[in-house]
Amino acid sequence: MLKKAFNKFIKKKQIENKNEIFPKLVQIKTLPCSFLFIHIPKTAGTSFRKSAEIQYRTIGDYGKNSTHTSEVVKKSCYEKQDFYELLCIFKQQNQILSGHFLSQKYVGFVDPRHILSFVRDPLEQVVSHYNHSVTHLEYEGNFNDFIRMPSNRNIQSRYLNALPIPLYGFIGLTASYAESLDFINKSYSLEIEFSQTNVGQKKIQTKDTLTTKQRELIEEYNSLDIVLINQVKTLFLQRIDYQKNMINWVHGWGNINPKNILVGCAYYEKFDKAVQLELFINNELIKQFTADQFTGLYPKAKLPRARYIGFHVNLNDFKHVTQVQLKVKETGQSVFEQTI
Repeated sequence: MLKKAFNKFIKKKQIENKNEIFPKLVQIKTLPCSFLFIHIPKTAGTSFRKSAEIQYRTIGDYGKNSTHTSEVVKKSCYEKQDFYELLCIFKQQNQILSGHFLSQKYVGFVDPRHILSFVRDPLEQVVSHYNHSVTHLEYEGNFNDFIRMPSNRNIQSRYLNALPIPLYGFIGLTASYAESLDFINKSYSLEIEFSQTNVGQKKIQTKDTLTTKQRELIEEYNSLDIVLINQVKTLFLQRIDYQKNMINWVHGWGNINPKNILVGCAYYEKFDKAVQLELFINNELIKQFTADQFTGLYPKAKLPRARYIGFHVNLNDFKHVTQVQLKVKETGQSVFEQTI
C-alpha cells in the first residue's frame, strides 16, 4: 500500500529522473543489463519511460535545455562534449538511457539486443506530434505547413537510422502497447508496470478529420515510416508467436551487394552461440553455413560475439538465380528473402 501511494505521489509531482533525486526513498531494482530506449516522439514513450524510472535506475537525454535530461548527460555531452566520459559512467552500473535522440548517437553504448523503442502508424504519429507542438511547444503554423516541414517527415525511420530494424532488441507497437510491454517484461525479466501518461487532451487535429489531400501528403512525406511500420508489424507478430512457443529467435539481416554477393549477419536473441543458416536458391536447399565470420558492418554498433556474426555468399557461383532465401537451420525462421 505504501509503495503504491508513493508511486502515485511521484507521478503527480511529475519529477524526472526520480531515482537520482530520491535514492534513499525509492528502492531501485537491479537491471539484468543496461538498455537503450529510443523515445520517438508521440509513440507512447513517455508512458514507458515514467514507468521504468520508478522501478529502475535511468538517465535521460532529451536535449541540452530539457528538464528531462539528466545532469550527468548535460555535463558530459553538452558541456564537455565528452561521450567517452558518459560511456564510462554508464558502464559503472546497469541502467536505462532514454531520450529523444537518433539511435546513431548512443548505439555503441549497449548490445543491440538491448535497444528498445516503439513505433506508431504515421498518420497518427504526425497528427499527435502536431497537437503536442501546438499545445506545448508554441507552434503557431497551420497543420498543412507542419506536414510539409522537412524536420517532421519520416521521424520514426530517422530515429532508428543506425541499424536495420531486425537487428534491434525489440521494436514495439504503440497500438499494441500493453502486449508490447508484456513481451519486453517477459523477454528481459523486467517488471515495468503498465500505465498511460502524457495522453493529449486537447485535439486541434484528429486522424478522422484529415482530408484526402492531407492523408496523401502525410503518406507521401512519410513513405519511409510507412515501410517501417509494416516491417515492425510483421516482426512483432512473429516475435510474439516465438515467445509464446518458447522458440529461439534470431536477429538477422542480409543484402545482395552490387557484386552479387549476399552479405549480412545473424545472432541469437538470448545467447551467443553461432547461428547455423541454410541457403535456398529457387526454393531448393543449396548449402548450410555458420554466421561466424568477422563483420565490419555498422562499425559504431556493439555487435554480439565480438562481431563474429557475419556471412557472405557469392551468388555468382550459382546459375539462374531468381529467388534467394536464408533460414535458421534450428527453427526454420527466415532472416532474408529476395526475388531477383
